[in-house]
Amino acid sequence: MARAARDRRRAAEQRLDDALRDLDAAGTNEIAPIWNAVATLADSIDDASLDRMANELGITRPQFDRWRLTYRAASEQPMLHPLGPFVARADDVSLLPAPSSAVDAIDARPEVHRPLGPIRTSDWFASGDAFRVDDPRATTWRFDGERLELLPASIAHSGLVADGLQGVLRSPTFVLSERFLHLRVGGVRGKVKLVIARYALRDVNPLLFGETLQEVDTAGRTEWRTLGHEIGRYRGLPAYLELIDEGTGYVRLDEVVLSSSDRPPRPARVADASAADDLSVGERLAAVVARGLRSRLDSNAERESAGQITDESRGDEPSADERQAEAVLAALVAAGLWGDALTEAVASVGAIIPADRYPLPQRRLAITDGSVEPSWLWRRGDHRQPVEPVERQLPSVFPHLVDPSELAGSGRLELARALTAPENPLLHRVFVNRVWGQLFGSALVPTVDDFGAMGRPPTHPELLDHLTTTFRNDETSMKGLIRRLCLSRAFGMASGRQHSIAEQLDAPNELRHRATIRRLEGEALRDALLAVSGTLDRRRFGPSVPTYLTEFMGDPSWLTGRGIGSGPLDGDRRRSIWLETRRNFLSPWMITFDLPVPDTTVGRRNASNVPAQALAMLNDPFVRQQAERLARDLMVTEPEDPRRRLERAYLRLVGRRATADELEHWIRFAAGQGALLGSDEPTGANDPQVWTEVCHTLFLLQEFSHVE
Repeated sequence: MARAARDRRRAAEQRLDDALRDLDAAGTNEIAPIWNAVATLADSIDDASLDRMANELGITRPQFDRWRLTYRAASEQPMLHPLGPFVARADDVSLLPAPSSAVDAIDARPEVHRPLGPIRTSDWFASGDAFRVDDPRATTWRFDGERLELLPASIAHSGLVADGLQGVLRSPTFVLSERFLHLRVGGVRGKVKLVIARYALRDVNPLLFGETLQEVDTAGRTEWRTLGHEIGRYRGLPAYLELIDEGTGYVRLDEVVLSSSDRPPRPARVADASAADDLSVGERLAAVVARGLRSRLDSNAERESAGQITDESRGDEPSADERQAEAVLAALVAAGLWGDALTEAVASVGAIIPADRYPLPQRRLAITDGSVEPSWLWRRGDHRQPVEPVERQLPSVFPHLVDPSELAGSGRLELARALTAPENPLLHRVFVNRVWGQLFGSALVPTVDDFGAMGRPPTHPELLDHLTTTFRNDETSMKGLIRRLCLSRAFGMASGRQHSIAEQLDAPNELRHRATIRRLEGEALRDALLAVSGTLDRRRFGPSVPTYLTEFMGDPSWLTGRGIGSGPLDGDRRRSIWLETRRNFLSPWMITFDLPVPDTTVGRRNASNVPAQALAMLNDPFVRQQAERLARDLMVTEPEDPRRRLERAYLRLVGRRATADELEHWIRFAAGQGALLGSDEPTGANDPQVWTEVCHTLFLLQEFSHVE
């Protein structure tokens, strides 16, 4: 949150704490007579009697009506409402709280219920802003614009900071040890997802795994959701929960219970141990509320002194007595059942914390941290025969910069620091080696993806060490590295075979006694065709250009049915870097010229020389289209002299002037094409079709498609 928003919230917290302290100091004795009074009222009592009773109790009539409505709601659902244990008459023990010996009992039935313990969001993994709370007292209450909601510490809630924020909260990994999973959730337009064995099963098959994604829209109430009819078969597998808030409401999670039964656990019924048996129900309620007030104020003071949310500031797991006191106090505050001090404080919160609007976050597909889980050593690689767990650690090739026992989270941050540490030259060596390979055609370490024992040693180890040190000392400047390599004598060498002895000693040219002829990559060759034809669009960024779909690429309805369709033949004249890549619809042109399959990363792409590449240059409609555009442009710029036209074409395509013999050759070729095509001019000097053939044939020059 912005600083101003945090300051407003702190001011609101102070007012609420002051109001709660006033209530605690004044005592809660007025609760007992009010509660006892509403418990004895008949439904048909007249307004005059209600006015008289409110006056005798020292409260206003609207307040008295709210007490009556609260009592009625508790009496209708005594097992679910926090005030349910206090709706019975003093002589009716069937609904009174259970004796203190049953404090830790969750259910009397012979069923297994395994709570996953208190929900400590500091142990969970948050992504986005909705679940990120940096103020330890911000977890104790929430204001939704109309009413104040006091919250226990051991819940996960996306609406604590502000409404409108988005985020995801991931739980630590746990084992599905029972058949059923019970979740006590609440919220407005929120979601809870169960991910089993790291697979979001509902995304794969919504029909079979629909219950693993729960839509939570309970109008602010909390309720139990049971998962088990579709997950019982996955007992023993690891799983985790995700709470999802997309910014249109909020979601909360109060309890997570693994169970052998499809019935959620009943709430614990706990008595006030300090209350005597002869006290009325109202007096017991007053005692519980007083305990809840003291507990909350003490907890807030501890959190304020802690300064940040830690396990110590959260405290231990509250007992059943404390949970009941918190729930009762929260219910009374939410119903607005107390006097002017707290009512005015709640109203002031609405003025202090307006409904701020927050910009939508930018979403990216990324990896987030989760629980630390060891890998396993499998007997003969069989996953059904685990031998022993293998704890995580950094690769042994790295310097011992981090103690494995000190790794936090996934350890990716520590791995990144070890990779980029000044004491570790491996990252810089790999980077320098790949840049050299891109510029020279072959790397100093030929196996660019393997610097280990299975890879090949460097051809020039001293040179690699020198470049690595220089690159690191130059603050890893890529431009500086490329400039240094491109201005070197090695880069400026010719590719001709000039030294017979060197050819005998180093026939593969691994020692770089000359340059190596290499073909342009498919992307560079396509860009060169657009550039020489004068149609290249050098615009950057923007949406990707869809792939041009040919009739040989399968059924294109898969794409057209999704509103994608085929792109233009020339890729909208954009550079190849801005073209779309779809794994199922790869460009035939790019595949012909060794485009790597985009299923994984490739450090060094194949460099083949096959007949299909020459056939693509001869027959691909894109090449023909660019030849027509080049011919048209040349005839416009040099309309009279065919020789000057050829000289301009040579300068564009190969960067040099044509020799006299080359000019004579192409003049005779143009005349022959004119005769073959039946041109009106014997020399074909001004026939666009003839010059399209000339330009197309010029594209086949090795000087154009290869770097010498």
